[in-house]
Amino acid sequence: MWEGFARMTTFGSVLVEPSPLAPAGAVRVVGDFDIELREPFIDALDAITTKEAQRVVVDLSGVVHFDENGLARLLATRAETAREGLELVIVGAPPCVRARMDIGGVTHVFNLVD
Repeated sequence: MWEGFARMTTFGSVLVEPSPLAPAGAVRVVGDFDIELREPFIDALDAITTKEAQRVVVDLSGVVHFDENGLARLLATRAETAREGLELVIVGAPPCVRARMDIGGVTHVFNLVD
């Protein structure tokens, strides 16, 4: 495990778990990323956003459905992290996420990592 992060924490179907990309952990979404995930996603982000954080990592590799609400939440997260001087890294975006980003014309605003 990474230092300072003893175990995985769950916020509904949103998980906070260790990540080599972010010492405070990464937010991993599993299943549907829609309006139902708004509050759990925000809670998970709050759990990993510390004074020492330099980046926020969101792992979407477990997402099976991604709608406009999920995209709106990611765009809001990008704006919030930018205001705080943090880098937002999206890891493992599946085709359903990339397609929604392409349709919205916003793929270029995200740092996407396979």
